[in-house]
Amino acid sequence: IQLIDDQLELVQQQINLLTTSLSSSTESLSSIFRAQQRLVNYKIQRLNAITQQYQSLSSLEALSGTTLISN
Repeated sequence: IQLIDDQLELVQQQINLLTTSLSSSTESLSSIFRAQQRLVNYKIQRLNAITQQYQSLSSLEALSGTTLISN
């Protein structure tokens, strides 16, 4: 998940740079859209990874008959 978080940060920085470049007419709008699509894809990957962690934890708890993490 940390790797995905790092990628999210990098893509957001890229979007910021592309937006600035667009303002000075050196970058196309499609480049910003592609970067935003990558950002959405990383967010989906992050949510899938978190979901998988909770599903794995739930399976382990079911097998062991105990609660492994208490909130």
